[in-house]
Amino acid sequence: MKRLLVALLLAACSSLFAGSAFAQVKPEDAIKYRKGVYAVIGWNFRPMAAMVKGATQPCESANGEYQERQGLADYQALGYVPFDSDTNVRNANSIYSEPGSVWGSAATTLEYAVDDFAIAQFAARSLGDRATYAAFMRRSANWRRLYNPASGMIEPRFASGAFPTPYDNLSGGGFVEGDSAQYTWMVPQDPGGLFRRMGGRAKAASRLDRFLRELNGGPGATHTDHALLGNEPNRSVECRGVSVLQQRHRCLRSTRTTREDAPSEPSVVAF
Repeated sequence: MKRLLVALLLAACSSLFAGSAFAQVKPEDAIKYRKGVYAVIGWNFRPMAAMVKGATQPCESANGEYQERQGLADYQALGYVPFDSDTNVRNANSIYSEPGSVWGSAATTLEYAVDDFAIAQFAARSLGDRATYAAFMRRSANWRRLYNPASGMIEPRFASGAFPTPYDNLSGGGFVEGDSAQYTWMVPQDPGGLFRRMGGRAKAASRLDRFLRELNGGPGATHTDHALLGNEPNRSVECRGVSVLQQRHRCLRSTRTTREDAPSEPSVVAF
């Protein structure tokens, strides 16, 4: 159990949100935690094997209440978790429902891609494992499979390869406490690739400025076309515009809360 917890810590230094132990791990954080973990449990433990197993094989807890990656077989076969498997039921993958169910197929795909990037960086920077690095860097580009050139948005996709038509980027399914317009920016591992698909840096920056015209919101803000920096999916959005420093100050002010208006979950605190 100790080794499982340590592996989850290394693979989830900063969890995102689709209802499971998905991760957004910075390489420097992974290396820092590695040193602390080894100091506690000894140098014979090798977390990379545990992380690779969790990313390539079905893994669940002994009591069946936790599954590491829902829709893994489809993700490995198609490069994304298909919309066909999405229950579109809130917390469908929790211990109070079916831990193997998929809630938010597009969101799940994006988070797996970030996870895979983290594993690749850990393999290269900490272990010098070039083979694992190359394999998981390829997987970290799976976000591209959900980029719909017709809409310029990240959208859910069926196993057949088709995107749902018609699809509403503000109220359509496939996402968790957010929408297509907000999750489109959740590609922290490859912003350059995302910008190229948007038509280049100038067009992407213009879109980003429009997206950041509002930085937060109340009830219903998970289905808008502006940023929601108080929620996990937009934590990786770069603040750009007239002044990067001014934008960052705006970001911080928009997510500052008092005890009276604090959220019921640690979204804002995490930001």
